[in-house]
Amino acid sequence: MSLIQEGIKRGLIKLDDEQKYITYVNQNKKRNYSNPEEQVQAETFLKLILTYGYDQKRIRLFVPVVMGSTTKEADIIVVLRYLVWGQKSAKSLSGKRLN
Repeated sequence: MSLIQEGIKRGLIKLDDEQKYITYVNQNKKRNYSNPEEQVQAETFLKLILTYGYDQKRIRLFVPVVMGSTTKEADIIVVLRYLVWGQKSAKSLSGKRLN
């Protein structure tokens, strides 16, 4: 069974009837699956979860990242650790609250 088929079976992703659009279920993000780059990103996302055992809650997809004066998009970010700022405030590396 391919990673895509396994991802559909486990409810990680959905493809529309024409297999033109993919939806990443946990993040409710819909993308153009007919784009070859998106197919590679989908395979990578599923490989992180199904092959390497990462929790899908630690994977962020298509995250805006500020680089100088422009904003670009990071395809996949894996959150491995959290920084604690203050006594009760858990924040990610970007400074956004996680809880």
